[in-house]
Amino acid sequence: MNPRTVKPQTPLSLILGLTALAAILIGMIVLAVWVSQRQIVDARLTGVITEKRFEPAPEEQITIGRDGINALQKKGNYLLVVRVPQRDGSPKDYTVYLPLESQYNAVKVGDNFDVGPYVVRE
Repeated sequence: MNPRTVKPQTPLSLILGLTALAAILIGMIVLAVWVSQRQIVDARLTGVITEKRFEPAPEEQITIGRDGINALQKKGNYLLVVRVPQRDGSPKDYTVYLPLESQYNAVKVGDNFDVGPYVVRE
């Protein structure tokens, strides 16, 4: 018996094409990560509290959840005015609505404040 060895011939153009395709895909992934990271940095609006306001508006808020029906007596709206520097250097004021009085009392004028996770009005 004569053992035969079969050696597949892979064309050089196929190897170069797959290498180029892999490089393009890796480049696109790197670009997507870079762009999303930049957007996250831009979304973090950190500024200085310039004003604290309380607008009396007593109300009862009723929520329905896993714990059943809950009622919360709210005295009014707790507002902060936060001055955030923009990319071009000009300041922009954001009005931040705080849901709890304890959060409102925990900060003071002149503190740094991250506007991102709160409901804001420009």
